[in-house]
Amino acid sequence: MPSKEEMVDHAKRLERYWKKRTEQRLMVRRLRDLDPDTSIANDPKRPLDLAKLQRVIVTDPRSYWNWAIATLANEPFKWRSPPNATNEETAKAGRLERLAYGIDWQMDDLAMRTGLMPWRYGLAAQIVSGWYAVRPFTDKIGDAVVFRMEFYDPTSVFQEWDYEGLVRCARKSKMTRQAASAHIVANGGRILTGSPEEHLDCIDYWERKGGVVENAFIVADEMALSPVQQPFRSIPIFTGPVAGYGSEDAGEGDMVSPVITMGQSILDTPMTAYQHRNQMATLLREWARRAVFPSIKPTAQGAVEIVKPGDMEAGQSAVLPLKPGETVEYLPLPPVPVDVRILMEGFQQEIEMATVPASMYGVNRPQAASGYLEKLLQIQATIRLGAYDVVYNRVAEAIMTWFVREVKNRNMKVALRSEDLTKRGLSGIFLDDYGPEDVPETFVLKAQHELLSPIDKQAISSRTLGEVQQGARSMESG
Repeated sequence: MPSKEEMVDHAKRLERYWKKRTEQRLMVRRLRDLDPDTSIANDPKRPLDLAKLQRVIVTDPRSYWNWAIATLANEPFKWRSPPNATNEETAKAGRLERLAYGIDWQMDDLAMRTGLMPWRYGLAAQIVSGWYAVRPFTDKIGDAVVFRMEFYDPTSVFQEWDYEGLVRCARKSKMTRQAASAHIVANGGRILTGSPEEHLDCIDYWERKGGVVENAFIVADEMALSPVQQPFRSIPIFTGPVAGYGSEDAGEGDMVSPVITMGQSILDTPMTAYQHRNQMATLLREWARRAVFPSIKPTAQGAVEIVKPGDMEAGQSAVLPLKPGETVEYLPLPPVPVDVRILMEGFQQEIEMATVPASMYGVNRPQAASGYLEKLLQIQATIRLGAYDVVYNRVAEAIMTWFVREVKNRNMKVALRSEDLTKRGLSGIFLDDYGPEDVPETFVLKAQHELLSPIDKQAISSRTLGEVQQGARSMESG
């Protein structure tokens, strides 16, 4: 394991390497959170003073983000261990599946009791963001073994891979002294002295070398936990990009995968369309505000104040005593060009092509649109999440496989609520005991989760059949 100075240097180097990725992910996050400075386009060559305008920021990014998470995580995982006729331990497949269901159920139950959402929602939220970083671990509450996972902020995790997986991983974060002490004490260290609410710079550093995994914890440039060999074959952090394509000439070029620009959230594609539509809406609102509160042109002899602020506010009648030769009139605003509406519709079209049709939210729904058409639009929008769903399933499989292997490798005895897959309802739910004998030496655990429901598939089949009957598609074209 390198020295403390070398670990800090590695962490800084990795942070620099992923700088562009981090900046892009944070900008997307601000767009999702409807940050005014990010949500409105502003040309640096002809900047608008947005602080003086009544800004309009549509809620579409947050709505689409929530819809995507709900679509991915709405259905629980179905855990399956494919049978293998040549494997003498095939009979354990059923027990293995129920063990996976039990771990899944326990993590949800623990999340509910600690004020968190079911774990699949946390995973889905990271997947749609373009990057994920998850740390699974086992713990004990009394004599009971519990399975936990912590979702790291992906922008705080800096990775380096080789051809076998993670070779280095540094997580940089600010923690209160109390939280840092809790982590240190849980791993055999001493509590930190000082104000418990003071925020400290922390580095959780992992490295794999020669088949050995070590972990150290640095607080405020001091070694709080010296490097300790961990009982893992690989670094137990699941992290990586989702969707998008990397640039091979980005970064320092000293790693196997220089993919700074890899990892695209569901908001990366429509981002500029959101920003320009917000800009147009802000300018239109400013035009409307000036129409309601127009500029006033008084005419009088000398520098005489004829109208005071508030005398002629919109919606109010004002009686102004004027002398001969004095007049008060509104300054007319120029008309709004028709092209503005065309631009707004164009931006909306771009947004819907990249996300979901507005009619799915009940907006501008065509009068003649049938429920069947609406279903097809929903299916098309859902299919756009396909790349995210693939990674969502693979990461869930990797995490559950890691938990199951821990039961085997660490000789754990666990009592878990599970279900009988041959029964339905409450009669199929029971408490069962599991141990290393329930985990085969070799196994495959699959997470079955489909974006499209049976009704969706039926709608697609009906549409395809109709196209074949009308000659628009041949059976050979699929």
